[in-house]
Amino acid sequence: MRSLVIDPDSDLADVEARLLKSIADFMEVETISELPLARKRTQRPADVDFVVFVIRDSRSRCYSLIETLCHWAIGVPVAVLSLSDSPEEMLEARRCGAAGYIPLDLRRDVLVNVFRVLLTGGEYFPVWHYLRDLGDALDIANSHSAAELFGQLTPRQREVLEYLAQGLSNKQIAEALTMSSGTIRTHVAAVLRVLGVRNRLQATKLYLEVAQKH
Repeated sequence: MRSLVIDPDSDLADVEARLLKSIADFMEVETISELPLARKRTQRPADVDFVVFVIRDSRSRCYSLIETLCHWAIGVPVAVLSLSDSPEEMLEARRCGAAGYIPLDLRRDVLVNVFRVLLTGGEYFPVWHYLRDLGDALDIANSHSAAELFGQLTPRQREVLEYLAQGLSNKQIAEALTMSSGTIRTHVAAVLRVLGVRNRLQATKLYLEVAQKH
């Protein structure tokens, strides 16, 4: 398995490389610290299984390169890591085709599990992490009934709901949150009960309705 890490800070790129090597046996990691070199890399065959693109400042916020990487490595997950707390940046990364948008302040163990989710075909876009106030977000969505329902969810239940809306299984959610599958089943059951829906599909539909209005 081979990963490509693009990080303007070469020292931290080495840290991320070691983290990736801890995930899978025989993981090879190539690191690039300059954006022009990263663009040049896309002119060669996409012989990678995972791409990590790190945004540390406005100079490294290069959406065109993210989009190029996603088209270059079709079918290969591209993860964007960022120091920003901007929901606009997250949405733009997703529009470019990234499989995940990850806050750089995540704990190491959580980051490892998110990488595993992405490597197995999942997605990670922590919407609620970037919403400073749930009530404001729901006001923007202009959905008073949804505001009442979502307002009754705990922060953990909202996080589980976000994963449900991304199509992750209980096992994948458990890995991402470093919790047991049994605990996740309990949270899922609580989410369905609070939202007044019968299954995961209905919960996802409600979630997406709010997100589309937002």
